[in-house]
Amino acid sequence: MMKHKTFSFLLTMLMSMVACVASAHDFEVDGIYYNITSSTDFTVSVTFSGDRPSSWKEYTGSVVIPETVTYSGKTYSVTEIGYQAFYGCSGLTSVTIPSSVTSISSGAFWGCSGLISVTIPNSVTSIGDEAFTVCSGLTSVTIPNSVTSIGSSAFNGCSGLTSVTIPNSVTSIGSSAFCRCSGLTSITISNGLASIGNYVFYGCNGLTTFTIPESVTTIGVSAFYGCSSLTSVTIPNSVTSIGSSAFSGCSSLTSVSISNSVTSIGSYAFSSCSDLTSVTISNSVTNIGQYAFADCIGLRSVTSCIDIPFNLDSSVFTYSNKSYNPNTIYYIATLYVPTGRRTAYSRAEGWNLFTSIQELDLTDVEGLQLDEHVSSENWLRLDGTKVPGKPIQSGIYLHNGKKIIIK
Repeated sequence: MMKHKTFSFLLTMLMSMVACVASAHDFEVDGIYYNITSSTDFTVSVTFSGDRPSSWKEYTGSVVIPETVTYSGKTYSVTEIGYQAFYGCSGLTSVTIPSSVTSISSGAFWGCSGLISVTIPNSVTSIGDEAFTVCSGLTSVTIPNSVTSIGSSAFNGCSGLTSVTIPNSVTSIGSSAFCRCSGLTSITISNGLASIGNYVFYGCNGLTTFTIPESVTTIGVSAFYGCSSLTSVTIPNSVTSIGSSAFSGCSSLTSVSISNSVTSIGSYAFSSCSDLTSVTISNSVTNIGQYAFADCIGLRSVTSCIDIPFNLDSSVFTYSNKSYNPNTIYYIATLYVPTGRRTAYSRAEGWNLFTSIQELDLTDVEGLQLDEHVSSENWLRLDGTKVPGKPIQSGIYLHNGKKIIIK
């Protein structure tokens, strides 16, 4: 009797497992699997066939998803690429998404390393978390004007991705969205984005230039961490805070001008920017975190427009042109401060570690905006170099006997 009960139990469990597998999708047409998302609106999402996506990987080659599909005498509209629908389908090379689709769900194309091209139609409004994570064969992505949000890690690890264009419609980019896209050299982000989230461009070591839209107010933690090829970045007046480690490890960055809207610079924000030679800090800054400019071994000029210096942690410029005497911390970079404020800086904690503090008249035309085509022939940087015929760059210049800060 006990054996009979045990056999019955095992048989019931087996039948339940079979039922689970069978119910993983609602129906299949022409090799594509679907789940019914609404029986009243007659909508479906594309899905996988088995009990879990990683066990099947049935999609290979070029897949064309239709706008509508007919099953049991009813016609359904395909409105969604479902959760992990193409997960791990490394043999998938291209996919055509119809204009009926409005969302690409989380993990939809996770690990599709053979995917070379994908066209996202104007109907799509959201791209979910990890939607294209580790699609290493993907080379370019154009996101349509209909998309308003890009999920966390959406393109994380797409090492073959070289260019991305993000339209005005996108207001939110999730954390790590383009993290470790090591081949990314060009990215265009239009106005509309409110913030650059944590780790968004972490490890994008092929990125050389980046212009932050004027709509952005915050730059998140480690947003550009390890972007070792980044030579210039423009921080607009809309930005109020720069997160911890935001530009840490950007070893090719040569100069930074902190806009006069920024109030907070996070810890390690520019640490290990070894090619950084000059920094300009605006009067709006009220807090600079620990190690913000640590290990910036090439730093020669720090200009502070802050009228009343607040105390700094001694680590802020640690090892930035630091004496190699392990028992003494001081900085050989020249600190430029507003006229009449040298004594205040020499007494303020952290600032007093600079061995050379010089006063400049920084009130003349601070924050002057110049047309990029203005000739720099008669302009002279404080380090004595001229750059005739080239646009004025951020920094401190002498012109007609005046010291001018260009931002």
